Amino acid sequence: MSKFCSRCGKSVADDSPFCPSCGASTSDFAIPIDSPLNAPSAKEVVYLNAKDKWVAFFLCFFLGWLGAHRFYEGKIATGILWLISGGLFGVGIIVDLIIILTKPRYYQS
Repeated sequence: MSKFCSRCGKSVADDSPFCPSCGASTSDFAIPIDSPLNAPSAKEVVYLNAKDKWVAFFLCFFLGWLGAHRFYEGKIATGILWLISGGLFGVGIIVDLIIILTKPRYYQS
């Protein structure tokens, strides 16, 4: 039975005490993938730190000039730039609204 680290997703040997990629303890983070209870269905996609498209959209629409959507997505440097420049003088907000609308409902930033 093979295991995968739930922190980084890399394959882990059954007898390994830690993940070779991220160093996480396999007793805490390794999940047997062959178990039917742990296996995701064909339609299910699981994201760690998933962002919701509509949360980002409304943050951009109402607080885009403050860079709130950038901070929400974890893009701190451009969030500060948006904060200083008022959303790149409004042009960046319009571009970001279009980009956010083209993303899937849940996405990894």
